[in-house]
Amino acid sequence: LIDQKLGFTLLPQLATVGWKPSEKQRLRRFKGEPPAREISLVFHNSFIKEGLINALQSEIKACLPSSFRSGNPVQIVDWVRRPQNHHA
Repeated sequence: LIDQKLGFTLLPQLATVGWKPSEKQRLRRFKGEPPAREISLVFHNSFIKEGLINALQSEIKACLPSSFRSGNPVQIVDWVRRPQNHHA
């Protein structure tokens, strides 16, 4: 349907890595701030294998194309801890 100009679809930018220039000509970018994805590493605060988390983070970043690793603003969200409800 796309090739016949009868429809469209949303693709993450990573899905287009490796496309030929002729294929990329059909892409349209969002106007303004583009949508983004978040990758989170969530672990309990008692997890003591900090080196493992750091290695995993480095591997994830290393798998991204260089255009994703430089020049892109990064917003880090610091989650607020909520007090636990203790039932008596």
